[in-house]
Amino acid sequence: MRIGVAAFTGALLIAVSLPAYADNWSECASEDAETSIRACTRIIAVRNQVKDKTRLALAYYHRGTSYYRRNDCTAGIADLSESLRLNASDHRAFNNRGSCYLKTNDPTRARGDFDEALRLDPTYVLGYLNRGIASEQLGDFTRARADFTSGLAIPARRDIDTNAHAEIRRRLAALGAPGTGPATKPASPPPTAAATPPPTGTSGVAS
Repeated sequence: MRIGVAAFTGALLIAVSLPAYADNWSECASEDAETSIRACTRIIAVRNQVKDKTRLALAYYHRGTSYYRRNDCTAGIADLSESLRLNASDHRAFNNRGSCYLKTNDPTRARGDFDEALRLDPTYVLGYLNRGIASEQLGDFTRARADFTSGLAIPARRDIDTNAHAEIRRRLAALGAPGTGPATKPASPPPTAAATPPPTGTSGVAS
């Protein structure tokens, strides 16, 4: 009889925990930074139970991106680095870590991450926008123009791409004629897609 009760209790615990586990994954991907951080942290706390490393990488990716939204780029870089350690093929994680580096005034490392994002996905419009911003910060206006022009040539597939195109046009206009520096300070971009925080004039755009 005791064995039967123990087995029944275990089944009940599993039935109760599975919906909560599913909720954690849903909330981990939330657009609300605090909700996302709390849920992703619960998943990461039991990371030994997550057998799929690619899936666990997503928890670090979402939490790192949410730290970016909260302007905590030290924590964001740490989480996005762990996400990339677990899954080095996610171009979005490279992009978002690069955006964190831009926010912390490290355009050299940022550009390296955007290089990787674009190596993994050469059609990634945000990668060209962000690498162009990094090049502007480094004073490499020729390369900035080249990236902005390349990004503009890629058809928009999502709202975030359409908004990136608009920002690219503003920055190209601000750069002025080829062979010159910026004629005016690039305008701060507007909010992009709902899942993306409004970037500043010198920060990258997270996916």
